[in-house]
Amino acid sequence: MNLKRYETLRFELSDQNAARLVKDWPGKSYPKEHPALWHMLDVGAVARHLLDLRPICGSSADMALVFLATLHDLGKISVSFRNMLRQGRAQNWRHWEHSAVILRSHDAMLADILGSTESVRQILYEAAAGHHGGPRNLPTASYRQQQMRDIGQTALTDAERTIRVMASLFPSMSLEGIDEETAIQLSWHLNGLVVQSDWIGSNTEWFPPADPEIPIANYWRHAQQLAEKAVAETGLYESAPVQKRLPKLLPTGERPRPMQEAVQSCALPDGPVLGVIEDATGAGKTEAALILASRMMQA
Repeated sequence: MNLKRYETLRFELSDQNAARLVKDWPGKSYPKEHPALWHMLDVGAVARHLLDLRPICGSSADMALVFLATLHDLGKISVSFRNMLRQGRAQNWRHWEHSAVILRSHDAMLADILGSTESVRQILYEAAAGHHGGPRNLPTASYRQQQMRDIGQTALTDAERTIRVMASLFPSMSLEGIDEETAIQLSWHLNGLVVQSDWIGSNTEWFPPADPEIPIANYWRHAQQLAEKAVAETGLYESAPVQKRLPKLLPTGERPRPMQEAVQSCALPDGPVLGVIEDATGAGKTEAALILASRMMQA
């Protein structure tokens, strides 16, 4: 990130108007409201912890992915989403569709923050926003204008301020050196990261509704503590391949059948493997598949 820009961004954390951003835009209703900024920080904290455990790029690009994951629900800063949550009004567009539009609308600022090219950034915007099953259908110009009205000018301004606040948390991030081909590959990782982080960050047992009066910097520290505990409780990284395959995967006392012995000893090539197991009915193909899968996981 441009260091001069970072000094400007860092100031946003102490800006008194930041408190209004938290109060004005709800993110969850639960029965009690949880601010949109708090939910985004919850998810960002989970994403950061997940990448600390298992990096994707192992560089400043990882922090850029965490930053984009944090902005996944930027579209909740919109008049239509707030009216839906507080007044029960139907929306023409879902909040995640608004997220993509808002990110693209602020690309000039994000270019200074993230670097790289417009095409690379837009690939990753869509991956972060499209975390509810797939990317959006790109709207026509007239529909986009209507969508912008549904978002509202005040929300667009507040979304820009939110981006600045979030960016101040990740001063070392950068997408420099990422080309389009790499961005397409990273988009799958980013989308999966957002889905997983959002699933964890939306769990009220781990991230209960929080007071909107908390300073943003304080809530970010709090969210990171909650994220570490939440990820540990999911057990995501506690599983390991079975070491003693046959005794564990076959019923007690049962001897392996020919196909099961074959998959136990056959050579495995390097890289991805597709195993096709064909045998007679009752030959133990299911157990053979589990034995082969266990060997592949260990490899």
